Amino acid sequence: IALDNLEAVFGGEKSKQEIRIIARKVFENFGRNAAEFIGLPKLNAGNIHRFIAIENRSRLDTALALGKGVVVVTAHFGNWEMVGATLRIFGYPGSVIVRRIYFEKYDTVLNLLRRSNDVQIIYRDESPKKALRVLKNNGILGVVPDQDVDSVDGVFVDFLGKKVACRHCRGTFIASCAVRPHWSPADPRDRIMERANELLASADSLKPRPR
Repeated sequence: IALDNLEAVFGGEKSKQEIRIIARKVFENFGRNAAEFIGLPKLNAGNIHRFIAIENRSRLDTALALGKGVVVVTAHFGNWEMVGATLRIFGYPGSVIVRRIYFEKYDTVLNLLRRSNDVQIIYRDESPKKALRVLKNNGILGVVPDQDVDSVDGVFVDFLGKKVACRHCRGTFIASCAVRPHWSPADPRDRIMERANELLASADSLKPRPR
């Protein structure tokens, strides 16, 4: 699957050998992410600066200053699990929306690691009132919406020449809070670089979608 996907992206510009090298690095990176995730309980305020740096933290503070809560939108890119742990260690309140893994033992282990840094969990199939309560309390709601989920309505968009399913969000929800994208790639110094990007939308700039 990895080779097929990379071929779809780079087939016109890279050789099969180059694509195989990229695929190997993909799995090397995934292994690194897994090791970092297992090490989450060891992170704390005293050592986090050795492993993680935050860029543009003031943008997050500015969004929270609106008093409407913040939705942090990231993707399965870099070590996304580090985002929630980092924000909690730096004292930001909030929760993350996660998909329930139906192999219960695996689900339990994942959430034990997440909760080791007091990251609060909201399952995607739980009441949306829990998510709204986080925003009402001016907290941060973490969302990783880049997976195709059968039980969630969405739209098909063009991506790398193919039609792919993408979730959508009602304007009435977006308009009630600030929305900020967040990325967590590794930098050359072997630290995770948390980047808070430009504010996408706020309660002051969006109106509820008419029904």
